Amino acid sequence: MPLHSQQLSRGFNYKIMIIRRSWKLSGEAKKNVLKNGMKTRFKKGHYVLQEIRDKISKAHLGKKHSEETKKKISEVHKGKKKCKKHKENLSKAMKGKYSMSKHPNWKGGITPLRVKIWHSKEYKEWREVVFTRDNYACWICEDSKGGNFQAHHLKKFADYPKLRFVVSNGLTLCEFCHKTYTRWGASKQSSLKLNGK
Repeated sequence: MPLHSQQLSRGFNYKIMIIRRSWKLSGEAKKNVLKNGMKTRFKKGHYVLQEIRDKISKAHLGKKHSEETKKKISEVHKGKKKCKKHKENLSKAMKGKYSMSKHPNWKGGITPLRVKIWHSKEYKEWREVVFTRDNYACWICEDSKGGNFQAHHLKKFADYPKLRFVVSNGLTLCEFCHKTYTRWGASKQSSLKLNGK
């Protein structure tokens, strides 16, 4: 780029670049370009035919970015924060895309009922209410350190499905007391001994 064009103001320099690009245009067209700016072929919101999309897709099939290119792309996107609207659009686009049978790791819904219940919102709320009622302390050893609490069902989880989410059927126990002093813990310990662990 010549020195004198570097010294020109940015806007004027841009107009010179447009004129160089559009030198084949007539005088009147050049004036319009200077006035309105150069129009590109791509138009925002313009619909691209499916045939053309397929051609572009086929042209890119099998091509992969090199490790160097992947690193450059990663560096460019680091620290960029997505606006709230963009996050919402991404969320809408991904909703249901990998749910249940559409997910590659789907095995036909083999998760046991008890596991589904343990991960349910109702069960988590029940546990929280039981812990709060017991002031986050074990009923047996009165340990209140936290991080090792388990909600114990007084009447068995498997035998009394109607009492699973009843707060009066729950107790806060630490992990040690739960394994040591309850029928559930005793059965778990005996099964571990039988398996040689």
